[in-house]
Amino acid sequence: MSAPPCQFKPVGFIERSLRIVALLPALIGDLFRCDMATPKIKSKAVLLGFDPESKCVYSQILELSDYYDREHFWDKGSHVRALRLHRVKGYLFDSAGVLDQEFESIFDVRSGKLTAAEARHADGTIKRLGT
Repeated sequence: MSAPPCQFKPVGFIERSLRIVALLPALIGDLFRCDMATPKIKSKAVLLGFDPESKCVYSQILELSDYYDREHFWDKGSHVRALRLHRVKGYLFDSAGVLDQEFESIFDVRSGKLTAAEARHADGTIKRLGT
């Protein structure tokens, strides 16, 4: 007998992102409360980038250690300009599969520079940069 289907219920702040990317549940289904013994996304960074028209132009799932240790695609203004990368959303999961941090960064597509950023941590702390 197969398991009953999960009842997807968006968790908090992520709900806005789901309206932008219809495929997000398929990419990171563990963002939803579901009767699962073990979440599948552990120690991962899920990254999504959008152009000014909200079209997804960048996506990547990295090991959390790689996310912290490596240079990010959007660290170079030339990459931001080439993709017209306007917004990056990131979801960082700890080793237990719990959403530890969620962030959003806004870039000027002409200059490639970061103009604003916000990070929400699991403890409720919110850090903002820019306007």
